[in-house]
Amino acid sequence: KSVNAAGKLSAAERSALIAARRGLAPSCTGASGGAAALAALDGQVQSPAGKGFAAYLPGALAFYDADYDTAATQFAGLRPSNQPWLKETASYMLGRVEVNRLQLDAFDEYGTLKEDRRIDEKAIAAAETALHGYLRDYPRGQYAASARGLLRRVYWLGDKPDKLAAEYVALFAESPAERGISDVDLIQEIDNKLLPG
Repeated sequence: KSVNAAGKLSAAERSALIAARRGLAPSCTGASGGAAALAALDGQVQSPAGKGFAAYLPGALAFYDADYDTAATQFAGLRPSNQPWLKETASYMLGRVEVNRLQLDAFDEYGTLKEDRRIDEKAIAAAETALHGYLRDYPRGQYAASARGLLRRVYWLGDKPDKLAAEYVALFAESPAERGISDVDLIQEIDNKLLPG
């Protein structure tokens, strides 16, 4: 969608970029196998705009493969892009990278948050900084509701009830459409994350 909307791309570049993106095949069970899709893109993109979109794909592949250092480097390199979608998405993905780092060993085999998990304050600060940076630059951006949800997840994972409560207070000042979560779902989240029984 974003590639189709971008100007200054030839039809061949659009087609190659879309095919490469589809070839990444994200998977929850291990490496995505998308390296072949990226290799197939080699030499097919020549325009500056096309090269920007092509540079996003290794970051996406690294993210899916849980290679968060590489993903963060790729996305950080795209933040100065003159393509609005790339610039915004790279900023958002930097936050997602840090949240995924936080979750690496946070849950047991049943998906329950480990009570004895080690809380990495440096990782929490990195995730918070990245997500606040996105929301500062794109307060009504296409990923704003997701970024706010991820920020709440950071505070929950990091055992920061005061910050989590402040986020919930701020959300209740907005309409469900603005905040991207219904009253019922928000109340259930508060019950699960802030008021465990």
